[in-house]
Amino acid sequence: MSFWAFNENGDYQEYDSSTSKVTCNHCGKEYRQTVEEQIPGFRDKSYDICPYCKQENGSSMEVDYYNQKL
Repeated sequence: MSFWAFNENGDYQEYDSSTSKVTCNHCGKEYRQTVEEQIPGFRDKSYDICPYCKQENGSSMEVDYYNQKL
């Protein structure tokens, strides 16, 4: 899947996103994770937080994490 947004030059650009099942490193439960590429020039640190135990499973300055319980 992909989405469209303006990049740092003001141009409309396509960005990628993907959805997968991930296992928490802390509680061992599986959850659904959607990852979307961040827009260059507007990047913030995003954390991969388990929706069950609320523990961090990593972070990124290149993608946003959207997690939900299965």
